[in-house]
Amino acid sequence: MLDRLHELLRLSLIAIFGYLACSLPDLSTDLIVLFIAARPQSYLKAYRLGGQTIIAGCLMLAALLVLDALTREVPPFSLPGERALDTARWLLLLLGFVPLADGLAGKPFRIAVLLGAALAGFFTGLFKTTPLKSILLFKNDLQTGFHLTAPTTGLIAATAILGLLIFGPLILEKGSRNPLWRAIKTALWGVALYLSTFMLMASQSRATYLVCAIVIPLALWIQDQKRPSQEGSRRLKMGLQIATLFLIVEGLAINHEAIWQRIEPDTSSLKEIVSSAATVNSPRAVESSLNLRWAVLQEAFRVIKEKPFFGWGPLSSRSLIASSGDERLMTPVTHRWLAHFHNGYAEIIVRSGLIGFLIILIGLVLMAHSLIRAIQGRSPPRDWVIFCLSSLTMILIWGFSSNFNSDPVRGLITLISATSFSLAIYSKPRRLNDTLNVEKTS
Repeated sequence: MLDRLHELLRLSLIAIFGYLACSLPDLSTDLIVLFIAARPQSYLKAYRLGGQTIIAGCLMLAALLVLDALTREVPPFSLPGERALDTARWLLLLLGFVPLADGLAGKPFRIAVLLGAALAGFFTGLFKTTPLKSILLFKNDLQTGFHLTAPTTGLIAATAILGLLIFGPLILEKGSRNPLWRAIKTALWGVALYLSTFMLMASQSRATYLVCAIVIPLALWIQDQKRPSQEGSRRLKMGLQIATLFLIVEGLAINHEAIWQRIEPDTSSLKEIVSSAATVNSPRAVESSLNLRWAVLQEAFRVIKEKPFFGWGPLSSRSLIASSGDERLMTPVTHRWLAHFHNGYAEIIVRSGLIGFLIILIGLVLMAHSLIRAIQGRSPPRDWVIFCLSSLTMILIWGFSSNFNSDPVRGLITLISATSFSLAIYSKPRRLNDTLNVEKTS
């Protein structure tokens, strides 16, 4: 009885965190702090179970961030408290997934509760901010992020579509002997896909559209490799993919005017950027989102040249953009200075310099290599591994057009990182699983 109560409490906390991560990311940050405070031993446990390189890499990068914050001057337009808060957010991004991964313990059911609750939290913002008529008509004329930023909404929606496609056959086939239960699951899957696609269309995030076109087909192709599948499963999977493609095409057709109004200026700007080597000092006005991003990226190149090796320190991006005096680096609607360079990698180089970026890159590569090696040494469900690695790939590609350290993106990264780490470290060792299989068949 006590064990059941303890498991129920654990699942409740996991569900609450998942829900908040994609609905109220500020509160999810507070919950991460509570996870860390309640389970500090999870770092030592993960280290002993084989996560030495990953834990050491996280601590190394955390030390770099703290050293960066303590040894730099406070930039203009910023306060010391803001710099401490910014550093704390980066630290939570690096360290917050470990206690959550310990709570998940590599168990697919707990992970399903986490991501299912996150999906429910994601949809909450949609129903709070959007008339039901607009949802039913599958039409949204203005770019919106609902309760989040538009690019983040696009990224989370793309992640949800990826998960629905990868896990759809498993969800619908499990317990399929009961026709009523299967009909209910099919309806819920369809509603989730419909809402995710609607939010993807409404985000009008061109970067996310590109990421979807690259990663999702590749992930589905990898899922099909080296796996003997029954004819029924193959037909079901194909049917779900066709339904998804139809819904995306329908969404593009219904919202094509609004989406084209976002894309058309960017196509003209792209031709202009490619055909000319216009500098940031050009008097040309910013007429599109791409022009704005190109202008601010040129400003990033300029400030990187001034301090190429060690960078400008924490919170420098906003100060550097504001001190440039270039009004083209203001948001068109609010006429405020941009808060970042709209490129996660440029942000890191401006902040930590090329040397810091190289250290971070080496650390992340070693951690990724260790993560994959750990997955290979254990027996996590293959579909979960494909989903996690594909989702992380989507985030890395998406980072070329957006910032990694905003609250909603940090929540998504924590969800995927915790799931990946949990599968890699807490799943049963492959040798143990092979031995159990041999015993069952003998």
